[in-house]
Amino acid sequence: MAGVRHRWNSDPVNLPSGSVDVRSGGRQGHGRDRCGTVGGTLGRGGGSSAPNPTHGQDFQLDIDRIEEEEEHRGIRRNLRNTENTNNTPASWWMRAANSRNHQIGLLSILRTIICNPRKVFETLALIPWCYYTVQLWKYLELFKVVRALRFGVVENYITSFYFATVTLSTVGYGDIHATNVREMVVVVGIIICSVIVWTYFGVNLTNLFMRKSRAQIVRQKMDIMEKQLRDSNIREALANEIRGHMVMKYKEEYDYSFLEDVPTFIRTRIKQELYETIIRRVSLFRGCSPPFTSYLASEAREDFYAPGYTLLERGSNVNQIHILFSGRLEQLQGGVVLGNLSPTTTFGLKSVLLNDPLHSTFRACEGSKILRLGKQYFMEALETFVQDADRVITNWTDVNHVLKLTKLKALVESGVDVDCADYSGISPLHVAATKGCTQITDFLIKKRALVNVADVNGITPLLKAIKNGHDGVAKVLAEAKATLGNVDHGEYLCKAVSESDLPLLKRLLAYKMNPNSINVSGQTALHIAAANGRDAEARVLLEANADHTMEDSMGNRPLDVANRKKQWKMIEILNALEDDGQAS
Repeated sequence: MAGVRHRWNSDPVNLPSGSVDVRSGGRQGHGRDRCGTVGGTLGRGGGSSAPNPTHGQDFQLDIDRIEEEEEHRGIRRNLRNTENTNNTPASWWMRAANSRNHQIGLLSILRTIICNPRKVFETLALIPWCYYTVQLWKYLELFKVVRALRFGVVENYITSFYFATVTLSTVGYGDIHATNVREMVVVVGIIICSVIVWTYFGVNLTNLFMRKSRAQIVRQKMDIMEKQLRDSNIREALANEIRGHMVMKYKEEYDYSFLEDVPTFIRTRIKQELYETIIRRVSLFRGCSPPFTSYLASEAREDFYAPGYTLLERGSNVNQIHILFSGRLEQLQGGVVLGNLSPTTTFGLKSVLLNDPLHSTFRACEGSKILRLGKQYFMEALETFVQDADRVITNWTDVNHVLKLTKLKALVESGVDVDCADYSGISPLHVAATKGCTQITDFLIKKRALVNVADVNGITPLLKAIKNGHDGVAKVLAEAKATLGNVDHGEYLCKAVSESDLPLLKRLLAYKMNPNSINVSGQTALHIAAANGRDAEARVLLEANADHTMEDSMGNRPLDVANRKKQWKMIEILNALEDDGQAS
């Protein structure tokens, strides 16, 4: 009875449907079991405070039976679960490891592997699936975070960009981990900067190694050159010039050695592409046809000269036409700089065509690139393209002079008189002086042409050269004792002053023209200068000993003319001369 009371006072027990709740005195469910009478008695006696002691043993048996049924039901459920997972490799290995015979140990496992190879292969097949499952789980965790944050459109783009940059620039996702959008933006910026910096360093290191390899080649060539200079006992000045040229060459010159490996036809086309544009820009070849310029470009050669390098020296014979297309050259004669040569300028052409030594020296002021054309090839081009040859002659007067000189030499050698003239009295020397052909003038003088011959207007070759500004021809004629002739000096001086042609006035006075000569109106050049306010011309005339007190046909001095015209500058100049005259 003690046992019955213990069960009676215990906590409620969840009984299955149709069982008897011995503590409440009622039936749960609507089925009838073996103790229905007892249950009914308990139900009718629900108001009593204790069960009937005569039925305690029956109650105990009923509870034991219910517990036994529940235990059997749980065992059957476990057996069904075991049957569902009985064929998986994991359960198979679990049963092998948890077998009752624990003393088998390693031998049992080995025997299992040998006897069941199929199970072993099934287990090994699970390894890659486990790896991919873990990787998928990482991505799912990331998507869970993104979904949990509930980003908008901008935040989603930032997240996607963050994921892409991290995956691209690191080992894998998870090396750098951000928890919000702000951290993602910072991490993306850091990664992009890192990629840029490392790319920059990589490119510069590559270029450094490439330059180093080229520098080694140049250094090796320079060592060979130094050894050759020492063995040859070359002067130090010349050696320094060679060194400077080689240094500039390796710094600036293009490497065209690859042209040696291509066929001749392709090599010609490459040169045409490189040099034809340069040749077209030269004034000598302006207006020439494309076939002509292409013909010249196909045989052109390029050279580079360092600053201070002498390209051509005075007195040397030249067999190539030189074209400056980059840099700057200076032309020297007797150590004096005559002028500078700018790009697209040709030089050395006269020496090439006449086979005469150069009259000037050409030196590079800075790093300069020169295009060279051979004499024979150039002459063949002129003979092949006749119309382009005429265009070349028209473009450059000096070339025209040279070609005409060649024809003139042939005429003189055939017996033509050098002093022959046309109906106006113009001789070949007049034409040479007018055109500024120094070589032709010198040739005619050597052939004993008359230097003071005048045309129908009384103009001599010297006056022709002075009027046209050809100082070289005028110098050659003056050395040959040429004069200005019997022309009206006053007219020429007054015209030069009235037109404010100061260079012409200086040339006329330099070749002994009288500054006090008068024109048809009886005025001197100083009267014209005073009337027109030509103070610069007046100073030149006064320096040439012009008489400031000389009167014109109206009895007026230059000072009177300046006062009447109110030329205050001229009045000041002439008054100063008057004061100096009175003081003396």
